Amino acid sequence: MVSTVVSVPEAPSRLLDLLTLHLPYSIPLLRRLQFDSSQRGAATTTARVLYTPASAAEAGPDAAEPPHFTAAYVDLAAGSETQVWIYSSLENGAQLAGDDRDTCVQQIADVVEEVRRMARDEPYRGRGYAKALATKILGESSQEYCRDGWCHADVAVDNASSAAVCTSLNGKQSWIVDWALLLV
Repeated sequence: MVSTVVSVPEAPSRLLDLLTLHLPYSIPLLRRLQFDSSQRGAATTTARVLYTPASAAEAGPDAAEPPHFTAAYVDLAAGSETQVWIYSSLENGAQLAGDDRDTCVQQIADVVEEVRRMARDEPYRGRGYAKALATKILGESSQEYCRDGWCHADVAVDNASSAAVCTSLNGKQSWIVDWALLLV
């Protein structure tokens, strides 16, 4: 079951309270959110706080702590700094099994998918983030995986943006591969 991911520019105080209850496991995300809320203007205009389920930020006397939640701080304009901090109640040290574990894993997948969607949307496109990320990945992993001097990228023929990133890194299209699924 796909969960709804809420996206807001600032962390609701109830979410900060919930993350505090999950210390010490939640400290990287909690401190990032606290820093941004205490330093007015510290976050860029593209920074977002994501969380699921929506009840993770509900306030009031009847608000119950959700049994499981996932939250993230995302700032894709952060350049070479960390761009995503994420916390899931899966990390809190409790051994989860079955449906509880599946719920947490689904929440993480949903938040990550929202980050991927954000990265494909304006205002992030055309600002060099993909090239910077590709350069970093190639620089860090080429010693391990590209000792023969070859690198490759799987780019859809109709994905002009990805092809442009590859071209900007001195890549060139060498061939096209078609895949077929054979059910035998």
